[in-house]
Amino acid sequence: MALGAALGTGLELGFWIVMVGLGAISLGHSRMRLHRNGAPLKWFSAGLLVLLIARATPESEAALEAVAVTTAAALFITAHRKNLSLRRSFARSTSCEITCSER
Repeated sequence: MALGAALGTGLELGFWIVMVGLGAISLGHSRMRLHRNGAPLKWFSAGLLVLLIARATPESEAALEAVAVTTAAALFITAHRKNLSLRRSFARSTSCEITCSER
């Protein structure tokens, strides 16, 4: 991928690990502890799949890679917006004053 060529494979791998880890922790925690809705994780997984496809794209197909990365970013944004919406609706529907970290 272009990022790997410009910055080095190790840095790109580190970026992937941090991205997947943070996304999974954020969305997984909300699903398990709050809203129990799998839609945000599905959107996130779809974004990862698109990024993996972009990763397999030959270097000569830069336009295809750009479209795939943009699509993946839109899927990630959708996942996090859906998660935020579900968390807010959960907070409104409960009178419990316990914060998320105390559950």
